[in-house]
Amino acid sequence: MVVHGIVNGFSFDKISQNIDDIKQIVTDRIKTVSPSRVTDIAHMITAINLEHIRLLLAHPDSWAFSLALDGLTYQTKSYFDVHIRLHIKGQLQNLHALVIPSHGQNMGNGLTKLVVHLLVAICPEWTGCIISISSDGAWVITGKDNGVVILLAQLLAYPVVFMWCGVHQLDLVTQKAMKAIFGGEFAALLKTNAVNLQ
Repeated sequence: MVVHGIVNGFSFDKISQNIDDIKQIVTDRIKTVSPSRVTDIAHMITAINLEHIRLLLAHPDSWAFSLALDGLTYQTKSYFDVHIRLHIKGQLQNLHALVIPSHGQNMGNGLTKLVVHLLVAICPEWTGCIISISSDGAWVITGKDNGVVILLAQLLAYPVVFMWCGVHQLDLVTQKAMKAIFGGEFAALLKTNAVNLQ
């Protein structure tokens, strides 16, 4: 139940409350789970998953991997998403490594430090193993001086291939063009009409 709550974006307090509610309705055999216990369970699940990723990266058939970096917004909060992609035993693995809350100033440097800490923990020789870095093209990720991609690339032992998502790039160009043409009026009109159509 805890994992299901985390996956669905519930706060740890809400997960604890939901378990208590189920206990009262269904059976007393379910133990009460405090928010701090939910936190402990989330930490254990994260540690187990990171250890699994570490073992895959340490496998003899795994000599290189790619990073995929993406910015996302969920319930008005911004996050930075890190995926690790590798080919092992004939299969491509797309591993969702970590989601990091992103806020504050100097985000490129701060997020880069967090990604480096993650990489050191799961693959100590990471600087010689990354062969490509892909991203959605958001400025904090791709900025020419302080973007995470550039800062990570400066730490690598070898040059890497940079890939930017074509769909995201097209979306950014389209948004910029719409703002230039309509000064934001078109987006507001579209939003109003979309609400009315529901």
